[in-house]
Amino acid sequence: MGDGMRRFLALAIALSRTSGGVLLLDEIGTGLHYSVMADMWKLVVETAAQYDIQLFATTHSWDCVDGLRVLCKREPHLMSHVAVHKIDRALDHSVPFQGLELVRAVEGGVELR
Repeated sequence: MGDGMRRFLALAIALSRTSGGVLLLDEIGTGLHYSVMADMWKLVVETAAQYDIQLFATTHSWDCVDGLRVLCKREPHLMSHVAVHKIDRALDHSVPFQGLELVRAVEGGVELR
């Protein structure tokens, strides 16, 4: 197993132990190849929805954000469970992008990281 597979396993274990709680994940896509980002998000979003987990994940990876876009397009029923909040130090609040807004922003080249 490579590092990516170990990350997937650690993520699955963390999700399985957080039912009904809050999970904080820093740099969620670290160690994962860009081609599996949508699959990683599918695991995370479906599991969080099923087990009532509120998930906060950070990333600096455009591939990770784009993977979330791909998931939203492939699985539109999951869009209602997804939001990205862009944080800008110049603002006193985050700027949210939910579901279809997220898809359109990424496809339009809006910087969300």
